[in-house]
Amino acid sequence: MMAYFWEARIAMKNFRKHFFKRDKDMYVIGYGDSIMAWQSSMVSADEGVTRVPPVCDRKGLCWYLWRNIKFGDPQYRRFDDGKNSLVGEFDNTWAGGDIPIFTETGAFKTHYYGNTNSYPIPLNSPQFTTMPTNEVCEITSFHEIDSQRNIPKRICRDPSGSVEFIIPGGYEKFDFIYHTNAEGDDNVTVTIMEADGKVIVKNNNVDWSNGVEANGHLFSMRETHSGREDGYDSGVLQKRLYFKKNNREEVITVKIAKSRDTSKYMLYWGISYWGTLEEPNAIHLINNARGGHTIQKLYNTRFYDLSIWNADLIIFQNTLLNNAGDTAEDPENNYVTSLDEFIIYVQSLNIDWVTLLPHASTTLVDNSMGKYKIFWNQAKQKLISEDIPVIDIEEALYKIWETQNPNQEVSYSKFISNLMYDGSLHGNEKAYAIYGKILNPIFKIK
Repeated sequence: MMAYFWEARIAMKNFRKHFFKRDKDMYVIGYGDSIMAWQSSMVSADEGVTRVPPVCDRKGLCWYLWRNIKFGDPQYRRFDDGKNSLVGEFDNTWAGGDIPIFTETGAFKTHYYGNTNSYPIPLNSPQFTTMPTNEVCEITSFHEIDSQRNIPKRICRDPSGSVEFIIPGGYEKFDFIYHTNAEGDDNVTVTIMEADGKVIVKNNNVDWSNGVEANGHLFSMRETHSGREDGYDSGVLQKRLYFKKNNREEVITVKIAKSRDTSKYMLYWGISYWGTLEEPNAIHLINNARGGHTIQKLYNTRFYDLSIWNADLIIFQNTLLNNAGDTAEDPENNYVTSLDEFIIYVQSLNIDWVTLLPHASTTLVDNSMGKYKIFWNQAKQKLISEDIPVIDIEEALYKIWETQNPNQEVSYSKFISNLMYDGSLHGNEKAYAIYGKILNPIFKIK
């Protein structure tokens, strides 16, 4: 395993240079299938579910990754943060705060794919209304069945729809985190309540020379990328509009308002802010993993999930589990062919990346480990031959099992099962804590 860590450090040379110097804002993409995407742990993030990056609100793999790489202490605030906002989705604890972070005008609803009708909204909080039982999301172009499962969003088509929030003094930079969609409003206005000359804004994370006056700035939530190219048309689920104050210490009030066109929607998640005097830069984790995907399907999401982000690092959790269950003819060769295509594309982005080979499910261990091993070895050898660093989680877990059970009194299948919340495949917080410990060395100096 240590050899793989060394290879990962070499392959991540550019990322690590800036990571340890902390001399720029950095962006890391988590990519893969449900092992990376799902929030299968029933334990909420220590910071509370409203104060971590999107799709990091439970102790899943991306939350542990976030804790490993975090610097600059970026503050996250989801739409329901503030007064009476829930810390845990499954208990009755609160995040506290005297007033809501966001002030909405107009009729907003909460949409949450996968659990739309039962997503917990704070009690005694009339500002937020859930979708009525059995109501279908009114945005007909949503296509999120094969996307991230855990990005609740606020939607509004009211002609007076707007959201207002305050960025406190002491923070220089902030993002408005929203969603693009085919029915999104293409004429959204930014107002800085303190008037001109206070904030600049840009629509990408490259450099601030692109920044323009934020007050009166117009931007679009309408997704124009054609789904015909890659089979997806839902848009970007956690896009950023990037802001920077001219005076770090000033308190800034921001209003984001849609047009009066009632056929178009405003869609937003919340904000992030950072950039203190002590730590002017921060690292940002974008969890773009998609549950249930094979390598072929992930290749089809490349525009939304990889190419637009100008990332510094991609942590790719290989889709071996889904490909191993592929019923297509000659699945092994189909997998390798698709992996070739995926590798060529990611390398064309000129972004550092590292690949995780996941744990085996208990079903594969018990019944078809031979078939899984074929995929495993094919992927591993292919990636190594392309000088792509591989971190073999299954190998690491097997060594842990051998160490903890020298007499093998507990079967490996039983050991794996104890780490899985469903007894077979999806990990609980213990499983992903182990993942986090295995990955942690690649983010250390030595």
